[in-house]
This record gives sequence, C-alpha cells and structure tokens, in this order.
Amino acid sequence: MKLLTDLKVNHNKIIKLEKNFENWFSLWCEHLDINGFQILYNTSFPDDPLYNHVIRIDSVQQGINKIFKKINKNFQDLHINPCIFISPLSYSKQFSNILLSDGYKIWDKIYVLELFNSMTVKNNINFNVVKVVLLEEAKIWAKVFTNSFNIDESRFSEVLRRTRLVVYNPNTTLLLAYDKDVPVGTLALYREDFIGGIYCLGTLSSYRRRGVASLLINSAISISRCGEDKLIYLQTLGQDKLEVFYKKIGFKISYINRIYIKNSKEQM
Repeated sequence: MKLLTDLKVNHNKIIKLEKNFENWFSLWCEHLDINGFQILYNTSFPDDPLYNHVIRIDSVQQGINKIFKKINKNFQDLHINPCIFISPLSYSKQFSNILLSDGYKIWDKIYVLELFNSMTVKNNINFNVVKVVLLEEAKIWAKVFTNSFNIDESRFSEVLRRTRLVVYNPNTTLLLAYDKDVPVGTLALYREDFIGGIYCLGTLSSYRRRGVASLLINSAISISRCGEDKLIYLQTLGQDKLEVFYKKIGFKISYINRIYIKNSKEQM
C-alpha cells in the first residue's frame, strides 16, 4: 500500500510542477492545440527548445502517429525543429521507440530539482537583490538576462516585450542582483497553487562563481516561503552540468524530463 501511495503522491507532484512550468513559459510563447497536445512556440527563439516544444503528451492516445504528422507539419511551417518534452508520466520504451523511428533524437534531459534543505547564504556587502517593479527596471532585467545567456542582440526587442508583460503578471516576481550600482544577475519566480518555480537564473560571465546566483536563489526562496508555498523547485539542462551546484544549496532531483528533437543540428 505504501508503494502505491508514494506513486500517487509523486504523480500528483509531477502534474503540479509541470503545470507551473507550462504556465510560466506560456507567458513567453504562443500556443497551438493539436488534438489536446499543446505546442508552445516563439519564432524569435527558433533554436531554443525551452521556447519551442510540445507538452501534455498522451503517449497511449489512439492515432498518435497521425497526430505527430500534424505536429511535425506545424513546426515545419514555423521553420522550427520539432521538439517534444516527455515527463515520467508520459514516458515508455514503446513511445520512445515511436519517436526514434520517426527521426527524433534525445537532445538532452531536464533535471527537475526540489528544495528540501536550503543553505543559509552569507550576506555579501558587494551584492544586493531588488524586485523589479518599474518598466525601466524591466528593461535593465531584460538586458542582463540577454547578456547572461548570450542571446543575440537582434532578439532583445522580443525579450524586452515579454519582460514588460511578465513584470505585471500577479504570479511573477522578477529579481535583479546588483554589484553596488551595476546589474549583474537575474531570476524569475513564478508562484501558483502554493508552488514556487525558479526560472531565468542568469549571471553575467564576469560575475560567475562569486555567489550571485546563490544570493538570487536565497532571495527567491524567502519570497516563496513568505507566500506559504509548499514546494519550491527549479530546472536545469543536463548539458549545463549544474546539478551538483544545486544540490549543494539544498535541492535534490525530483524527476527527469527527456527532450526529443527532430532534424536538430545539435542532435546527440
């Protein structure tokens, strides 16, 4: 009975965390519905799977091969490589084989980590964290975010447009880290249904390994706990190799999502 209970709890947790993820990225993407499958896309970021992928996968749905043909056609029309995110709730060896036989490859994995024992971050007199509340501050946040993730300057207008929309979203808190008067790092906290999701954690390259990211995360945790969130989590790509860092500051892996991409130039 305990095994069945644990499985049910984990199932419910995954559903809630995936909903947080979907709703956050919905603020940055457009939507298409294909037989209940949701395509999130943003043609300003055609090479980034986080902004262009399929979710709400029902791997046992009848006629799934026809559905994928429609999905592939829609991505093709958008000039974006088809990308599918598979959570543990949708994954099966048989379903994976269907994707592989259709030309998809496993591009990476997303590690979903849950806070279980937050580490106390020592105050650093050089750095401070502030909430973004004004449109002018949103522009600064967008600029630091763009530079932290090496996003091409030609895409800055779209980052800024989305940031200005996000800053007024009641579920969102944008944070900026400063070195005195110089903005050096970003974070977004998306809170819904007593779950705090940490996103957009970025630091300018010259400020990495100096405690900026830890300070931003600690600030987000404090805000989330003040809001009585029951779960606090974040996600990281396997290729970024940050799981060890997150474990050191109190996170543990809750589950793993697989990213499948078709015709990608970066297939693994």
